Amino acid sequence: MFGKKRRAAAAAQRQRRAQGHIPRIAQYRDRVLDEDRERERKRREEEARQEAARRQTQPDPGFRFSRKASTDPEPDRYDEGAVRSLMRAPISPDALRRALERSKNRSFADQVAVLIRQKQLRDSAVYKAAGVDRRLFSKIMSDDDYRPSRDTAIALAFGLRLTLPEARDLLSRVGYALSHSDPRDVAIEYFFAEGCHDLIEINLTLDAPGFKPVGR
Repeated sequence: MFGKKRRAAAAAQRQRRAQGHIPRIAQYRDRVLDEDRERERKRREEEARQEAARRQTQPDPGFRFSRKASTDPEPDRYDEGAVRSLMRAPISPDALRRALERSKNRSFADQVAVLIRQKQLRDSAVYKAAGVDRRLFSKIMSDDDYRPSRDTAIALAFGLRLTLPEARDLLSRVGYALSHSDPRDVAIEYFFAEGCHDLIEINLTLDAPGFKPVGR
């Protein structure tokens, strides 16, 4: 009996917190959209400034240089033979492999493993908090070529208790991103920004305006 009452009280508390999130999500959405508009305004101003500077450096089309009046240009130092010989220089397979490995980003699974170690979490705690099946989690972690669904990746980011920059980085490793043009994504981003990682509470909040819950 006591256990049932405690669970009911916890559920009621989550529901109250979920209701409190809704107006704050609207405020967060307005803020990030204002920031996006300001960044776009500054980008356009910078493009206009660069275009104006470029036009100022271009010669007047009606102006003609006099060969006699101009000084001789510096001799061209380009050595086509030297460039071609460098292009034909062989590269060993080992050197190529090392170069490719240096340029390769850490995979999604490797990054999850790194974050688990950094945050001193247990694998089971992460996939349970994310609502992810143990077998699916095992497949994700054992197969670098496996690409989890977008919602599974988001759920694991919540299970790992990531900050917003960490979540963006993790999602980018499988080609996903949170978009400010999608109201559901803005709500999800809000929870990362606020440090709220309780998936039950998150999904209660998402359900209120009719958004699809994370991981379902």
